[in-house]
Order: sequence, then C-alpha cells, then structure tokens
Amino acid sequence: MTKRKYFRLTEYDGEPVITEPGLQDCEEETAIYFSARTTREGYAGVSSNQGPIARSLLKHRDFILEEIYAIGSEVHPKVVYVAGRLPINCIRITAATGSTSVRKIITQSARKRRA
Repeated sequence: MTKRKYFRLTEYDGEPVITEPGLQDCEEETAIYFSARTTREGYAGVSSNQGPIARSLLKHRDFILEEIYAIGSEVHPKVVYVAGRLPINCIRITAATGSTSVRKIITQSARKRRA
C-alpha cells in the first residue's frame, strides 16, 4: 500500500471531499463523542473519514469545523477527514430496516428556540 502524505487545511473552501482510496471497510469510520465540556455546551464531537458523511457535516450550517485534513497536492487538495462539533439536537442516528448496524448518520438543522 502506498503511504500518503496528509496535510492540514486551515479552512474549508469548497475542496472535493472523498473517502480516501484504498481504505478497507474496517478503516472507514465516523465517531460521535461526548466530553464533559462539549456536553455542557450542548455539543457533541463528530469526526469522519467517510466522504459522504464528511461532506454532509461540512455543508451543515451548525457544524463547527475544528480539523480538516487532505491528500493530494496543496494546489488541488482532496479532503479525507473532518472533525468538529455539532449541536446535540442536530444528530439523529438511523439504521437500515432489519439491520443491527448503524448505516448512516443524518444531521438536521437545530430547531429554533422559543424566546
């Protein structure tokens, strides 16, 4: 397997988001985690190296980007990993009918809070 050079981007500026070529299924992952700080602030930490989920997170208006890594050239980078925070009430986990494994994470906009 070819060793890839990863580099950190300082911001997301519409670069293509992909699942890194050559990863085995067991290497593709999305994590949702809760720390005392993020939970107290009403957020969950989210990270993903799965292209479709990372793309969805980057498009989400409430996602707070904290880390983003890419491969390729710095002139034409391809995003392969994102991490950040998302309000807890924006996370819904669904599973395929008849399946015991989680199939996708769907993020939705936070509901407007009543004054």
